[in-house]
Amino acid sequence: MKNIKNEYLKETLTKMCEVVGADYTSIDFKSKDWFLKYSWTTEQENEFKNWLINYLKKSREARNSLMEWPHIKDNHNLQKFADSFVFNYGWKVKDV
Repeated sequence: MKNIKNEYLKETLTKMCEVVGADYTSIDFKSKDWFLKYSWTTEQENEFKNWLINYLKKSREARNSLMEWPHIKDNHNLQKFADSFVFNYGWKVKDV
């Protein structure tokens, strides 16, 4: 897997790609507009957010690596983190 050295970020982006059928290894994450190459439905976006929340609940190492405040792991704060992650790095939403 290229471009990303953080294993937890790699796993997260790999899952995000998987949700839309994208190949993680073919995306240049250093490209300015990499996140515009694919799109997802609101349902797919929510599927990813739920996965991310569960991933962070289960992995202290992932929280420590990805989150600014990893010790705050209640559902509300994990949901806020997932929302922020998708807002900043998620695919564009399809108009359906």
